[in-house]
Amino acid sequence: MITPTERPKPTSPRSITGLAPFIKPYRVQIGLALVFLVLAALATLAFPLALRGLIDGGLVSSNAADKGAQVKAFEPNKPDAEIEGVPAVDSLSKALEDAELVLVLVGHKEFRSLEATLVVKQTPARLLVDAVNVMPAEAFKQAGFRVFRLGVGHEL
Repeated sequence: MITPTERPKPTSPRSITGLAPFIKPYRVQIGLALVFLVLAALATLAFPLALRGLIDGGLVSSNAADKGAQVKAFEPNKPDAEIEGVPAVDSLSKALEDAELVLVLVGHKEFRSLEATLVVKQTPARLLVDAVNVMPAEAFKQAGFRVFRLGVGHEL
């Protein structure tokens, strides 16, 4: 066993100069490798900074009105329900008037029994997003709606 007093002396970094003739033909590749190594290190450090706003702020604003949208909500089973930043209306016809998009988020029987031909007369919207798959998609398609259903890959 080698004791600390018997340890060989470290050699000088100059001893590596003997490799220079072998490395010389590859100096461009080695230089590029060093450049890309530095770029990779910088990208690794910058990636969290680039995503900071997305992580801290989320993907969308918590209030759609911040983005210029006018959102109305209708909840048939809770007429006095409140959603922060979204005015509630007391009838489906008020929710549908002047709408550009119909978004169904709950599967209430009032929504399941809607007839597409009546909805067409109440709203200029021709885009239906059914997040709970309760709307009769074929009937709404025949009435002129583009229908997107959550979980149905070929439609959404």
